[in-house]
Amino acid sequence: MKLYVSVLNGCSYCIEMHYKEASKKKIDKKHVESILNLNIDSENFNAEERVLLLFAKKLTLISEYSISDEEYSNMRKYLSGKDYVDFIMLVNQVNTWNRISIGTGNIGNDINV
Repeated sequence: MKLYVSVLNGCSYCIEMHYKEASKKKIDKKHVESILNLNIDSENFNAEERVLLLFAKKLTLISEYSISDEEYSNMRKYLSGKDYVDFIMLVNQVNTWNRISIGTGNIGNDINV
């Protein structure tokens, strides 16, 4: 999720950092490639992952998108209580880090996928 939000925000430093983290954790390369290409509809993701990615996108780009009652309900199918709040906090925390990094001119190197 950190990588996806950073890609949405175009934070090259954070993308590089989270890409390396995903590689160390041996996250499926197809997942990573889909995230780097912003392809959340890919069949590389299951239904839950798609719901969470879409919600993160809409929360990150809140000025461009609204979140429907149906999307809130879909999120609640997979996350409830503390997990739901933790997810929202994670997305917002990454958004904040991205903005700090971009705002301070912290530019990463290009990554080779």
